[in-house]
Amino acid sequence: MYSEDDIIKKTAELTAAIQKTEEVAFYREVEKQIAQNQKISQRVDQIKALQKEVVNLEHYQKVNAAKEINDQIDTLQASINELPIVQQFRHSQMDVNELLQLMMRNMSISVNEEMEKSTTKE
Repeated sequence: MYSEDDIIKKTAELTAAIQKTEEVAFYREVEKQIAQNQKISQRVDQIKALQKEVVNLEHYQKVNAAKEINDQIDTLQASINELPIVQQFRHSQMDVNELLQLMMRNMSISVNEEMEKSTTKE
């Protein structure tokens, strides 16, 4: 039987193991490249400025102008999403997410099986 401290220690070990997987390493590398990409950084700054402008326009109920700015934001966001590095990042996010979901599913199955065993013993 494990204590709460044992489980926390095992969780820390599992977290460290996950951090060392190929999927997480690739995710972190691509994330770093995105953070250092000037083109993306400039577009994100433009989006943030335009979002502030939209909030201001909506406050003064200038719906048509706000819609035009939102269209510009969508165009900028699409131009970011089209970049190969961003596509790699999204793909690596999905890979890491799938890994975590698989682990959670397996842990859930194992816990349920153990609970069923202990209930049938009683």
